[in-house]
Amino acid sequence: MDTKELNEAIDAMVVLAEFGAKVMADGKVGADDLSHLVSLSLQMPVLTEGFKDIALAKEEIKDLDQGEVVNLLAKVYSGVSKVEEARRAAKA
Repeated sequence: MDTKELNEAIDAMVVLAEFGAKVMADGKVGADDLSHLVSLSLQMPVLTEGFKDIALAKEEIKDLDQGEVVNLLAKVYSGVSKVEEARRAAKA
């Protein structure tokens, strides 16, 4: 089975996590975080694609082979790295 929907869902979750990391980099939510909201709104196509067929992603999970699991874990690891980088950049 293809993992298209799972990959799109991971992409969307990374976008949301990056947003959260940027907003909370200083430990609080304030008016200065509005710029992050604008950035998030520009990622709406990624969010829409990531969550519109989330039920299909659940079905894809049921039929993963070892190679697909490895690829998805690598994607998650890469996403975590992006979130950490976003947090560091927002703190700077």
